[in-house]
Amino acid sequence: MICYVTTEQLRAIDHPCEKDSCGDIRNFPEFSMTFNDMVSYIPHHIPILTGNPWLISCYDRQAVRVLKNGKWVMPEIQTYGASVNKITMSVLGRYDTMGDFPKKKLKAYNDKIGKDDRYTIDDMCRTFGESVERTILINNKLDEENKS
Repeated sequence: MICYVTTEQLRAIDHPCEKDSCGDIRNFPEFSMTFNDMVSYIPHHIPILTGNPWLISCYDRQAVRVLKNGKWVMPEIQTYGASVNKITMSVLGRYDTMGDFPKKKLKAYNDKIGKDDRYTIDDMCRTFGESVERTILINNKLDEENKS
């Protein structure tokens, strides 16, 4: 991390890159936490524009503002110490917690359960990692089976 701080302002921040490919700060959760520790030593308030749930969870809702309908508003939930999933959904307005490609594959797999013996809930759990989406699909399948 490169940082040059004066008492007047934060001049420059950079973050680690691997093999000539730099992602934004969200791709480096450990850097996000280090960044927050570093910023907490600055004696002035500085605005930080971010979509990083790890960074948002380090601040009380009183210090966080979200742009909604053209106005800056305080989040409805307490952000300090909240889980990154809760912040992603409640503050950042993202209700999906996985990328579009695996989400489509998961739905297609789910649609085959019960229609093709090669596709089972147990196999779905081995094929796909834990996610909110997978859990919801499994619960729905189990509810369908219990009703039958």
